[in-house]
Amino acid sequence: MQMGDFWLLVDEARREASDSSTLGRDIAEVLAARLAAATPDEVLDFDRCFRRAHRRAFQWNLWAAAELMWGFCSDDSFSGFRAGLIGLGHDAFERIVTDPDALADHPLVQRIARGEVDALVLYMEPLEHVAAQVYGRVIGDDDAFWDAVQERDAQEADDKHSPGVRFDLGDSAEVRRRLPKLSALFLGDTRAVR
Repeated sequence: MQMGDFWLLVDEARREASDSSTLGRDIAEVLAARLAAATPDEVLDFDRCFRRAHRRAFQWNLWAAAELMWGFCSDDSFSGFRAGLIGLGHDAFERIVTDPDALADHPLVQRIARGEVDALVLYMEPLEHVAAQVYGRVIGDDDAFWDAVQERDAQEADDKHSPGVRFDLGDSAEVRRRLPKLSALFLGDTRAVR
């Protein structure tokens, strides 16, 4: 599976899911169903593609975006947020990792800002577990996935990725400078970045 194939699967799953509080789980279920007939190697390829996209989304400006939208962001929640960016689909993901402030233009983020859907709809941790769950079903051993990933990772070179320049996420002036549109949506005069 190449990145293009991965994104086709994600985009199909995204189209089938609604923007409800269970969006991440819904996308994960569709992906798992699509991968159910895959070979173990194809599932590992899916995981490799997911990890590449997930690493690309590790950016300080995106961490600040999660802080703006949620009012907090731990390591674990940022991982789920990055999965959520993948869950938005290929076109949205590319726009957002290129320009994190483009999150402000996404219809789902605008609905979050208006209070129509919960901000945590972008926390899509279930997407992080699709490959492991499917691999366990295909092989018949829930623990075999991590051994296979470790073996594969030892054979592949790591993608080099820079998360950008780290900055104080508590510096609201800097956050506003880096994310002006997103700040306008979520900060206004009443919310502060922690």
